[in-house]
Amino acid sequence: MCNNCEHTMSIEKQELLGKLTILDFICYDLGLYLDTHPTDCEGLTLFNKMAKAGAAVRRTYEKEFGSLRYNEYPNPNEEEWLWIKDPWPWEKHFRVEL
Repeated sequence: MCNNCEHTMSIEKQELLGKLTILDFICYDLGLYLDTHPTDCEGLTLFNKMAKAGAAVRRTYEKEFGSLRYNEYPNPNEEEWLWIKDPWPWEKHFRVEL
């Protein structure tokens, strides 16, 4: 495992990934809630707000650092699989404030 993985990602990249992780979790949790409370307008409004915020963070991240999912876009390099260049999820350290 990488001893300096914290230093292999820029602070901006760490912050965006951290925010996205938080927003995705909120949407997942709200989705479970809405499965059992489908007419809760406040819950639905909050879900939509968090989903839009997550989409905006995801667009910003992908514009700056590339795709978050390896199966969405072709590998840009014909000679090397680039997906493994970033740290693995368990090697990441997030410093995030929402």
